Amino acid sequence: MFFQEDVQRVLEFQPVSQCEDFWVWMHNQSGEYSVKSGFWLASKIKKVEIQREAALNSLKSEVWNLPTTQKIRIFLWKVFVEELRLETRWKKERKNVNLPQAVRRRFLWVIWFLRKNRNDLAFQSRQFNALATTEKIIEEAELWLVAQKVDKDCEVLSPTVSHREVKRWRPPPDPWLKCNVGCFWEKNSCRGGMAWVIRDGAGVVHLHSRRAFSNVISKLECNFLGVLWALESLRSHGVLKVVVASEDSVVSGVLERPKAWPSFKKQALDFSSVMSCFDGLKVELEPRCANRGAFLVAQSVILGDRRHSYVATGNPSWLDYIFANERV
Repeated sequence: MFFQEDVQRVLEFQPVSQCEDFWVWMHNQSGEYSVKSGFWLASKIKKVEIQREAALNSLKSEVWNLPTTQKIRIFLWKVFVEELRLETRWKKERKNVNLPQAVRRRFLWVIWFLRKNRNDLAFQSRQFNALATTEKIIEEAELWLVAQKVDKDCEVLSPTVSHREVKRWRPPPDPWLKCNVGCFWEKNSCRGGMAWVIRDGAGVVHLHSRRAFSNVISKLECNFLGVLWALESLRSHGVLKVVVASEDSVVSGVLERPKAWPSFKKQALDFSSVMSCFDGLKVELEPRCANRGAFLVAQSVILGDRRHSYVATGNPSWLDYIFANERV
């Protein structure tokens, strides 16, 4: 017997048995280290240190109320005072180190490469050259700083886009087809409705399908299942060149750059087993306003209780107005 909370955690954990063990950065959804998540962790650690110092001050004041002898109270008070004094002295010594700015801004890369080299030495017995590591640290830090400056300049130079602009469905290049995938998840029943719609460059619907899934524990899992099912369906229908459009940025990222999303290694392996069957496959992140048809079909599976699955030519008749307006 398990508590429901434990059942949920066990179901969310999906081990990967088809490959070697791999590292995952737990403070980022993708599992890949980023400078932003590194700064977040550093600020969180600093906050914990401040809370710890406040707790020590509180304990120091409570020492004199303890029901014990005076010498024990004095001893405990000295323990807390010495702890604070050591911590304060260490912080002052750290602040008094006068390092050039160019060296200070490489600090995060120093930590990263030291950790990486330590792991290589401990787990793979791989030696490293200190001079080569230093050069790599300098190069990586400078490249990142240049990239941030370029991004900032592009933001300043780029024209402001009106928020009222409506994005339309984008056709695929000839002779490719485009498959829009829609997913709808109901939290209370843990059910997911999925749908896909295949169109050509003129916006004419060739095929569409829908399906219901049960025991879906999250919206993200619903999106992964929907895209995987759509890929398997495309393969079974003999589609060779296709643009797959999904609303979920995580799913699109795993499809396009699986190595950058180590936290979703299992899903990436599931995708790769199907993607190898296509002559060409592209991925697009589609906004809801350009994916209305597929989403409404998926939504009807749950809200309209249309749980039986099917594949049909053309588009659903009750959505004629949407697919007609999106034709090129």
